[in-house]
Amino acid sequence: MVSVAVDVGVDVLGSRKVTVGGVVRSAATGCAAGVVTLGVGEFIGVAADAIFGLQDAGTIAPTGVFSVYESYNAAGDVQYVGITNDIARRAAEHARAKGITIDPISGLSGNLSKYDAHGVEQALIDFYGLAKNGGTLLNRINSIARSNPNFPAQLQRGIDLLRRVGYPGF
Repeated sequence: MVSVAVDVGVDVLGSRKVTVGGVVRSAATGCAAGVVTLGVGEFIGVAADAIFGLQDAGTIAPTGVFSVYESYNAAGDVQYVGITNDIARRAAEHARAKGITIDPISGLSGNLSKYDAHGVEQALIDFYGLAKNGGTLLNRINSIARSNPNFPAQLQRGIDLLRRVGYPGF
């Protein structure tokens, strides 16, 4: 049994970070105190999960308006992944510029924060690989720079979301 008391301070206009401090008390181990600083998008995703949790298997608590989408080649392999806040507009742009069609990923359409969407996109880029590195994706760059200090947490969040919606391979 774990009980948690959390005190949250938000300085959205200043640092764009959320500091979460609290005390976690465990019946088995006693108690510990901790302070964690998260990006605003990550905090919103974690807070929404804590408040709403999973409603049904394969669904996630909505944290924003972003979607993650993918495109398939003639052989049925994923050839491109991306994020958008307007799937119809982005589909028209891809059709015109690249001649490809895109499909939103089930469970990850219109319900993600930008932070979460980038995490999912990066997890898919790592999974399929960029073509320039021997992978299948036409994407030219990573969604998140590996030098970004939030890279590990954001990537893990993306992996967790893909698992929750039952994306194959996760």
